[in-house]
Amino acid sequence: MKSKLSIMQLYDKLESHLRLLESVGVTTDKYAAMFFLLVESCIPENLLRDLMRSPVVKKQEDKSSCSDKLSHLLLFLRAEVGGEERISLTKSGFNSNEALNRNKKDRNIGTSVPTANDLVYGAEVMHILRKRQ
Repeated sequence: MKSKLSIMQLYDKLESHLRLLESVGVTTDKYAAMFFLLVESCIPENLLRDLMRSPVVKKQEDKSSCSDKLSHLLLFLRAEVGGEERISLTKSGFNSNEALNRNKKDRNIGTSVPTANDLVYGAEVMHILRKRQ
């Protein structure tokens, strides 16, 4: 049984296939009708519902060409992928901070604030090292 592609993987594959078609000289009007139906059948049901509710789809109904429908579909998918990426970055950012904080607590690493003594001692060490050179 085939596993379902994530929306990000689907979008990446679509973009690469479309670029390939463009590079060999195939125009959008030649493949748009078939490609639109294939892409639409690959989209998860919840996203397909969101697509059908979007104002762009409601405006176009059957008035626009297949290439316009395909471009609107790709714009919709690009927006969804951008949203998914922002969500995953947000979640991973919080998770990495939590893991970092846990690691600091496990190693008992505190945030030490330098004192005047540290600065003087550091200056003395630097002075000694410079004399040796």
